[in-house]
Amino acid sequence: MEDICPEEISNGIKYILQNQISLLKPDLIKEVWKLFGFARGSSSMEEIINEGIHMAVKRNFVKVNDNERIVIAE
Repeated sequence: MEDICPEEISNGIKYILQNQISLLKPDLIKEVWKLFGFARGSSSMEEIINEGIHMAVKRNFVKVNDNERIVIAE
């Protein structure tokens, strides 16, 4: 997963949330693992996905609620 750039992960997050609308952060991380072909992840993979979440926020794809729920931006 280290070879996947944050922009690509943010695109994946947008894709996932177009179908799910919103997910809790731990659930979104699991969905990103699945999307990129991983059955389970590690703490380093989680950090990379968190960078992707921050990139998705920066690109206005998603918003993060106070309760760690990631919501697709309208």
